[in-house]
This record gives sequence, structure tokens and C-alpha cells, in this order.
Amino acid sequence: MVDRLSHALMRAFARAWVMSSSESWRALPVPTDRPTAHAAGSDVDRVLLMGNGIAVSYGVLSHDQGLAGHLARGLSALTGRGTTVDVRAAPDLTPADALPVLASPEFAKYDAVVSTLGGLEAVLFGSADLWRHSVRELIETLARWAPNTSIHFVGIPLASNMVRMPRVYGLAVDAHTDRLNSITEQVCAEYPSASFIPFEPVQARVLDQIGRDLYKRWADQIANNVAHRLDSRVHRETIPTDEDARLAALVEMGILDSPRDEELDQIVTTARDLFGASGAGVNLIDSDRQWVMSSAGRSQGNICRGDSVCTTTITAADVFIIEDIHLDPAYRDKDWAHGDDAVRFYAGYPIEAPDGYRIGALCVVDDKPRSFEATDRALLRELAMRVQALLWEKRSTLATPSHSE
Repeated sequence: MVDRLSHALMRAFARAWVMSSSESWRALPVPTDRPTAHAAGSDVDRVLLMGNGIAVSYGVLSHDQGLAGHLARGLSALTGRGTTVDVRAAPDLTPADALPVLASPEFAKYDAVVSTLGGLEAVLFGSADLWRHSVRELIETLARWAPNTSIHFVGIPLASNMVRMPRVYGLAVDAHTDRLNSITEQVCAEYPSASFIPFEPVQARVLDQIGRDLYKRWADQIANNVAHRLDSRVHRETIPTDEDARLAALVEMGILDSPRDEELDQIVTTARDLFGASGAGVNLIDSDRQWVMSSAGRSQGNICRGDSVCTTTITAADVFIIEDIHLDPAYRDKDWAHGDDAVRFYAGYPIEAPDGYRIGALCVVDDKPRSFEATDRALLRELAMRVQALLWEKRSTLATPSHSE
């Protein structure tokens, strides 16, 4: 009874300290850009950074300068491949909040998930038994929806290394942190898809010290473990898709049947010219059609979804390429593969809505067969990310009133 009362009092003190202390990281600025970072290269690995604490990247205004950017660059330096790190982080993110994020087939597109959860449970003296259950539930949920995706739990840093706290409170938090980390390590050892990454950060008890240099050091501690798993990952040709949710995301974007956009047309024209191709386009995949949002070099015309190559691209794990369509049994008999304006080559990269669902693709096509090298793949991806960023930025202004009435 005494222990329970003492624990309740400590938890009440903890909540008050977290919300009011001048030492709290909550007073620091946070990134305001899109929650993603990328290191260029071919055969891109996709990583989801999920959690609170250091995943939020307090103290910097860009995810590129925070943990995500340094992790992307650190992983690429170790693997020799490109890396994209998407961020799902918030100061108050809990395992219960994170669970629905992983319970979707769309997250099979990730090669790895890096979790920095646990900081709140440490400083607020969350239940150790509940933490054990939460870690196990996160691992099993991801394994059910994305069996080829590994999950890495970054150890909860000792509070005494991160901020100044009242001495007795700090000692109690550190002891609870050690207990939670021990539980995480034990649970991860039960699952081949999971790993625990011990984390002993360079001390950052002065808030002004938190910035890109510290995030680089912290990312370096995490990258080695994740890179090892990425190097042994199972290559996936396609990823599963929740079609109803994907179509809902496309509608939410409000860009179907919108007017032509000059900036988008410029990117598409640039793609055609850089690859020396006969055409390029941004195509959105609706329920039963491919709608051409922008095109360069070829006549603009919508086609049935069943005849579309981009409908395959949105299920691809990376760039989708057909070097000679006449040799591909799925597409060689299509009408557009023959005649004076025939398409013989295709390369496309998927474009996503903000919630991760793939809504279309940037593609380049040619009237003759050709190869597509690693540098070409990387360049096409970079252009597709420019298209995606533009659509996210302009989705509200591109939208037009519905014509269905």
C-alpha cells in the first residue's frame, strides 16, 4: 500500500514537472517541413521512424537536420544504397497510438521500423507489465501486416543524460528506465524480426546544445544495427494495398480532375528531357481509370485502369521498369503498345498521399526499348518526390468542385 501510494505521488510530480519545467524539451522548436528525409542512391531502403523524444527532432526546424536526416545518410553510407526515412512522431505518442499505424498493409512498403517509444513511460513511471505487453503487441502487429519488415526498439535514454532533474526524481526515473529497457531487450529476443538497440546518448543536459551535431551522433549509434538488418532483407517485388483506404486517400487529396498546373507540367517536361524519352506523365489511379494529370511529349488521354502500367507501379516496392513492352506478356497486346505512337519502354515511380497510400505515379515512356541504370532509377525517384511534394503543397488549391451533381 505504501509503495503504491509512493508511486502515485511520484507520477503526479512527474506530470507536473514535464508540463512546467524550463528544462523540458517541449520549449524547443520542432521541424515544420514534411516528415521525411532522403539520402540519394539506387535500390532505396524505406524506413519508418516512429516515436517520441529524439524522433521528434526538437531543436531543429527541418527533419533533414534532425534524427531522420542523419539516420538516412548514416544508413546510406553503410549500405551503399539510397534511404528514405519517413517520420511518425509526436511529443505524446504512446504505444497505443502507434499500434494503428502499423496495422495496415501499406506499411509493408517499409524495410524497417525504428521505434523511439518509451520516454513518456519512463518519466511518468508507466506500468512495467503494460510496457511488456505493448512491445510484444507492436512486434506481433507488424509481423502480421508486414512480415518482411524488421522493427528496432531504440533504448530509452537515461533522463540524467538528457535534462537536469531534481536529484531524487532523476534517480527514480533512471531506475525505471533501466527496467523498461531490460523488458524491451527480453521481448525482442523472442522474435527474429525485432531487435533492441542500446542507446547511450552524448549528454545533452543544456537545451541549447540540442541540434544537428547531436542528432548525427545519436543517429550513428542507431544506424549500424538497422543497416545490418537492411542488408539481409528479403527483396519484395510488390506490396499489398488496402484499396478502399487508398481510394479514400486519393479523394481526400482533392486533385482528381483538377486544372492543369504549370509547375507540375515543368517537372514532367524536365523528366522527359533528362531521360531523352519520347514522353513523361503524372498519372493518378482512380477506381476504374488512369487519369492523366500532366503529360509531356505524348497526347494526353485517360485509359481504363486495366490497361494501365501505373496501376502496377503503385504496388511495386521500388521503381517499376519494363525495358521492352513487346516482351512483357502482361502488356504486349495492349493497343497502346502498337501503331505509330506505340510505347515500347516504361519506367515509373509511385506517388503517395500524405498518409502513405499510393495514389499514382510519375512515369517516363519511350517509343523504343531501352535500359534503365541505377543512376536513372535514383533520378526518377528524385523527380517523383518533387511531384509528390508539389501535390501535397497544392492539394487544397488544385481541388475543384465536384462535377457529379
